Amino acid sequence: MFFQGDLRFAVLYYNDCMYLAHECLTLGERGLYKFVQQFLDLGYDIMTNTLNNTTVTSNESNTFNNLSILERSASLSTCILVPHLRQSGVNNLLDHLRRERQFLLRCVERIQGFHNVSSSIGNRHCTTAIEDCCHHLHKISEALSPLPRTVYFRAMGIMCNCVCTELVKTILKLIDITKSDCDNILMLLESVKNTIVELFKPSEVVHQPAAKESITKSQHNYNTDELLTRRCPDFHRLQGIILVLSASSLAEIRDILWNDGNGPLSIESHLTTSELRCLIKALYSSSSFRDELLQKLH
Repeated sequence: MFFQGDLRFAVLYYNDCMYLAHECLTLGERGLYKFVQQFLDLGYDIMTNTLNNTTVTSNESNTFNNLSILERSASLSTCILVPHLRQSGVNNLLDHLRRERQFLLRCVERIQGFHNVSSSIGNRHCTTAIEDCCHHLHKISEALSPLPRTVYFRAMGIMCNCVCTELVKTILKLIDITKSDCDNILMLLESVKNTIVELFKPSEVVHQPAAKESITKSQHNYNTDELLTRRCPDFHRLQGIILVLSASSLAEIRDILWNDGNGPLSIESHLTTSELRCLIKALYSSSSFRDELLQKLH
């Protein structure tokens, strides 16, 4: 199909389906029933005049039958089309989003677990993969922009969350992270983080033209952090990993970031003790301080 890979077309098709579904909900009340009633009134007049006569022709008999069918059809509603239109729009959009999601996952796979990220070739491969991922997120955002704001943020949340989830899994699988590796990984993760934050700023999202008042009013109902928490939950987990990677010392992780389960790593990022242990083991060499902290995290 020509438009099979066109996300923008799927978005416009979704909007059209939702519009038609709304029209079907209100069509009968606004015009269809009145239109049918006019024919029924006309039909009753014909029937009354004909029944007053002694003869009824075959054409008049057919008229009676047609009017009877029309009368029964008046009880039907265009509401029957509503679920079909909505389902068609939603299914088509979801199919396209699944394809976009697979492309993003392939970009993350090209990182190859951040192995050899400090080498010139490995760093170039990882950087290219992350840049492609961020560029594609921007492309998806532009294609989704005609959607209603709530639908836009929901769809972008799905796309961004899958990227965050895979990156978090990849980092947690690392057994040894050198200082050079840490610096390079931090730079790449910050790039992804900044891209996602930008895409979830209501003021930066371009949507269909609307009245200035309605746009301004709707922007007050959206907060970037709240949107990310609701629509992209693993974004905060990615943020937590960035905090650990950028920590100046184990003491900072213990006293500020973790703080006996009361710090941002637990409250905001929802990192588990086992996940934090994996990061500490990968980042820091064996020492009495590290062993004590790991024991405390049991």
